[in-house]
Amino acid sequence: LILALLVFYAVIIFNSGMFVLLKALSYVVIALLFMWTQLWIPYESKFTDRVKTIMVNCLRINFAHLGTSVLLTLLTGATILGVCVAMVLFQPVLLLIPAVYIFLQTLILRKLFNKLVPPVETEAIPEETEEIEE
Repeated sequence: LILALLVFYAVIIFNSGMFVLLKALSYVVIALLFMWTQLWIPYESKFTDRVKTIMVNCLRINFAHLGTSVLLTLLTGATILGVCVAMVLFQPVLLLIPAVYIFLQTLILRKLFNKLVPPVETEAIPEETEEIEE
C-alpha cells in the first residue's frame, strides 16, 4: 500500500509544472521513504526497538549496505513487472510470483541481518569430572 502511494505521488510530481529543483527534492524524499519502508517490517521482525530507533536504523542500514538496498529495489521492481506481465499472459503464475519474491527477499535479508548481529556464543556444557561410583 505504501509503495502504491509513493508511485502515485511520483506520477503526480512528474506530471506537475513544479520547478526542477523541487521535483528533484520530491524524488529524493520519495526514494528515502521507499528505502525506509522496504526494511521496516523485516527489521521489526528481527529486532525490538522503539519506532524512532527503527526509522533511523532502517535508513542507516540502507545507506551502509547500498548494494543490498539496490538489489532489494530491483527485486521489487521485477516483481511488479512480473505481476503486470502475468496478468496479461498467464494468470496462474500470479500465485507463484509473491512466493518467489518473499523467498528471495528472505535470503537477501537473512544474509544482511547476519552481518549486523554478532553470532551468539553457546556455553559449553562442562564435562562431568566425577566418576560414577559402582
